Amino acid sequence: MLNQSINEKNLKLLKGRTFQKFLKGNDSESAFTKVLDDLNNKLSDSAYAFDDFVPKMVNGKPGYDCANPEDELVLKKLNDNIKRLFKVKTSDRHAIVKQTISLLQDSQPISIIRLDIKHFYENIDRNKIISFVNNEWLLSHQNRMILKSFNESSQITSTPGLPRGLSISSTLSELGLRKFDSKVRKIKDVYFYGRFVDDMVIFCTKNPGEIIDEISDLLTDLDLNLEFNDKTFIFNAEADNKKTEFIDYLGYKIKFETSPEQTKPRELTVQISDKKIHKIKDRLHKSFRSYLRTRTFDLLLARLKFLTGNQYIIGDIDRTKLKSGIYYNYPLLTTNFQLKQLDTFYQKLIISKAPHIEKSMSMIKKHNSTGGVKKNSRLQQIQRMSFSFGFEQKIMNSFDRKISRKIKGCW
Repeated sequence: MLNQSINEKNLKLLKGRTFQKFLKGNDSESAFTKVLDDLNNKLSDSAYAFDDFVPKMVNGKPGYDCANPEDELVLKKLNDNIKRLFKVKTSDRHAIVKQTISLLQDSQPISIIRLDIKHFYENIDRNKIISFVNNEWLLSHQNRMILKSFNESSQITSTPGLPRGLSISSTLSELGLRKFDSKVRKIKDVYFYGRFVDDMVIFCTKNPGEIIDEISDLLTDLDLNLEFNDKTFIFNAEADNKKTEFIDYLGYKIKFETSPEQTKPRELTVQISDKKIHKIKDRLHKSFRSYLRTRTFDLLLARLKFLTGNQYIIGDIDRTKLKSGIYYNYPLLTTNFQLKQLDTFYQKLIISKAPHIEKSMSMIKKHNSTGGVKKNSRLQQIQRMSFSFGFEQKIMNSFDRKISRKIKGCW
């Protein structure tokens, strides 16, 4: 049986990343005791007194973060309890894309639908999901009370739907769409359905327009206040006359044959999506603009390493070292030509006449000339950056939370 209690033993299992975030990694017994005392002072039999959440931007949209370690630990334990009791499993981006690629390689006639839910978190009915959680009577009284306190916090009540930036929102959204996901998979002639947050992909054997109508009806029948945006992609095997087609999904751009030979797998190439390529180039420019303002070379170098390499993301509970970066975000690429294009773009960028680049490189070269010839000069470090090398060699960087925040600060 799951121990749901908000107690010392359970919270110690969750404290790692929180203590790095709020206490600069100080996980001493005295520091933990202080946090536990502060938490207990805010916890009563009938409520938990959350401090005001801290506003922040999440992927360009308003969201929130916890203001202190005790609030974050309480929400972490509540979220962990809900995930375990309701068996909530977050979709695996890598697995969904891998399955999509596998199905696209099949030579059988297919129709494909890609749908994107508009304003996903903002349009989820938070109160309805929380009522469902409470009515199942799986949560302990203490956890139900904390969930109620969270839902009645002034900033949460004034936020439409689920607040972005808090891990509990992801868990509650998955619960809210569980029945919908199950019913979509049962639609006749749908033989694969995958959803990662607000992005859906569907493979079917009948007219995709009819499938979309059925899915829209499901949203209405289940009283889900959700609708699809204009990113809808439809490939109808019976109506499309093109030799090749593209589908953008979860950061990848997949090019596939529309009419393959029956006896051979469908030919396809897996690339990084145009949107992600544009974002990388934009971040390169922003990194140099920031350097021109701050003249902090180590931070510029860290940003370039971040973009061209890979880094660890430390898990909260099981402390599994997750990885992200140019390789680990796109391990399914079938061609490296975009990486070589990025390398070419970068090398041209650092010798370009764009004012923010030219001035930045001038400062870097000037430092070299005043510091004498060095084997690992600043200029050489800048010139050595390579997306292809970072991908092929799976180059790993090590950035702590403080540096990671600074790296992303100008993006």
